[in-house]
Amino acid sequence: MALAVLRDQPGLLVVPVATTALVAVLFVLTAVVAQALGGLLAFVLWVAGLVAMATAAVAGQAVIAHRVMAHLDGKPLTNGEALRLVGPKLPTLAAWGSLSLLVGVLIRSMERGRGIVGLLGRIAALFVAVAWSAMTFFVLPVICFEGLGVQAALSRSKAIVRLHWGEGVVGVGALNLLVTLCVVSTVAVAVLLSAAGATILAFAFVLIALVAMNLLSAVASPVFTVVLYRYATSGVLVAGFAPEDVAAAFRPRRRARLAVV
Repeated sequence: MALAVLRDQPGLLVVPVATTALVAVLFVLTAVVAQALGGLLAFVLWVAGLVAMATAAVAGQAVIAHRVMAHLDGKPLTNGEALRLVGPKLPTLAAWGSLSLLVGVLIRSMERGRGIVGLLGRIAALFVAVAWSAMTFFVLPVICFEGLGVQAALSRSKAIVRLHWGEGVVGVGALNLLVTLCVVSTVAVAVLLSAAGATILAFAFVLIALVAMNLLSAVASPVFTVVLYRYATSGVLVAGFAPEDVAAAFRPRRRARLAVV
């Protein structure tokens, strides 16, 4: 489905490229200025810079989401038109990006430690991460298409997942499977090329494949989310998706105690 949307809307690939470039520029500027300031001001600047980077990343996803929804409705948008729709939602998207960043930092902090404490921390971080991913899966389209604030969008996203996929889901399954298959295929081809003595060619293939997968993933993720959101809120299943694809969008919990909170 993502490839079909890309075929019809190739300009979508411009969005992750532009977003990555903007985040890179913001990172470099923040690092240079923070180095010059030092102390508490540098810390404050890094916080502001990280919020700006998170906002840019989420705004890029919102642009793609608007274009995908318009494409599905038969009313295609340009990147500029989608960006104008995103503009009024920037404060909410900034808040959502900041919250996502904070949760990501907290999850990473849980993974630190050595020995049994570190192992338990990594296990706990894994469960928190998959539960968070399920609970927040529809936050972006809810913000974009329903105009809700972050807190209301979180509640709405969780309600959509529970209503259509059950209370026992713990993470996204179908998209992760696709990414895993792409990674495995890339590694297999690279190993074959390396074994044949084409080491430089193998390295080039891996590099190109990684860039291609990052770009495709940056578009595929919002496409997948918008398609599922459209199905969950309107009951319309987009051509190219089978009922089993929708049913497998989330993984069921393994134990009754692992429900999304």
